[in-house]
Amino acid sequence: MTSDWKRSHNIPFPTIWHRFTGRKPTSNGELPNFWVQDMPEDLYEVAINLMQKHFLRDEPLGRFSKAIDNPVFVEEWTEVLNEVLKDRLALVCFMENPDKTRQPIIAGLNITAVARKDEKLPQGVSKQGRQFVQTAEFLSKMKDPFDTLGVNEYLTAYGLLVLPEFRGQNLGLEILKAREPLCKAVGLKATVTMFTSIISQKLAERAGFKVLSEISYLKLEEIDPFLTFPGIHEHTKNVKNMYLTYE
Repeated sequence: MTSDWKRSHNIPFPTIWHRFTGRKPTSNGELPNFWVQDMPEDLYEVAINLMQKHFLRDEPLGRFSKAIDNPVFVEEWTEVLNEVLKDRLALVCFMENPDKTRQPIIAGLNITAVARKDEKLPQGVSKQGRQFVQTAEFLSKMKDPFDTLGVNEYLTAYGLLVLPEFRGQNLGLEILKAREPLCKAVGLKATVTMFTSIISQKLAERAGFKVLSEISYLKLEEIDPFLTFPGIHEHTKNVKNMYLTYE
């Protein structure tokens, strides 16, 4: 059965899902206030630009495949993000501006969307695009998330980014925590994400995520030489599909 999930119009958009206080004082000596909310549509282009500028250079698959240097991949990836943003589930983390008369500041974001049963991931034509998709498919074939969790849809993600100047504020963990109230409100019973770095895997563990499937990058390369990311195993040993379920 294919999922026909759509966000209900009865759920206010945008909604704030999580509020918290940072760990490091700002220039005024006070701990900053943050919140995680639905990403407004007028920020979609800004978000995609930030993902290109920072995420593709930091995330292991992008970094070790030099994805940012391939304009074909960048174009494909931008098209994918524009498409998944239509689910209206992407998250943005704002910091309250120390000058309270000014607009809040973008501190991080998570391009979250719905994964639907029997919906195929777009393969693309760039080498990096096919590598990313086939790595995700490999993990899902090891243990199918839909069958294992008994769902027809779940919340997935296409990248979590904390902007460099806000790192150390625990934002990655707090953004992951926001998935629970979001999922419960929109009727999604699970979230599943491929975590590709040791840092994101540890954050996911702290947020309560469990491992659904995992494989070492060296073993992945041995099984399928196309899925080779030179030097990645010196950065992170394994790639993991991790999940949380909600009542």
